[in-house]
Amino acid sequence: QSFFFLVFAPVPLIWSHLSRGRAVALIASIVCSLIMFGLSGWPGLAGYLVFSVGTAWWIAELSRYLAWRKLKGSAEASHVHLFQLLVGSSLGVFGFFLLALAIWVRVAHISPWAELGKGLDWVGDQMMRQASTGALDASDWAALKEEWMLNFPSSLGVGILLQCWVALAMMLRLNPGQIREKLGLPFSFYRTWKTPDL
Repeated sequence: QSFFFLVFAPVPLIWSHLSRGRAVALIASIVCSLIMFGLSGWPGLAGYLVFSVGTAWWIAELSRYLAWRKLKGSAEASHVHLFQLLVGSSLGVFGFFLLALAIWVRVAHISPWAELGKGLDWVGDQMMRQASTGALDASDWAALKEEWMLNFPSSLGVGILLQCWVALAMMLRLNPGQIREKLGLPFSFYRTWKTPDL
């Protein structure tokens, strides 16, 4: 349920931003953030701000900017705009994540890598308790934990890219504020899409 909410949470904010304006989107972001804080506390609020609000605002603002460039006579292909939206919003969300991480480290005086290790240790304890006898011992878990920690940065990057792709696809389907037409995308672009020649 949390994963489903996280993936689709940016969509209402994108819709309000592009169809009702920045002021309404800002109010909606604040209200939703307060609700998230009441339900999940500081960790939930931080995750929501980075991965939901950050995704929504980056996609909406980049869409406005690219639509403005199209209006001014930009000769870039529409599919290039899609590529710019996806990559630009993903990099923006990753930047928000790094900023939130830096603030957390500064305020709490902790090592994020050490905290990740502690969290994985808890996961490992649960896994070893539930596994059948001899199926997962301490040495096996140590190797698995090291592998997970090494793969965490790339997994985070893939997760952010997937988050932005889903939000972007939903935005273009819902078409708030006629943004698809402003970007020069036909309704059938899903069926005719191909890798742009950059």
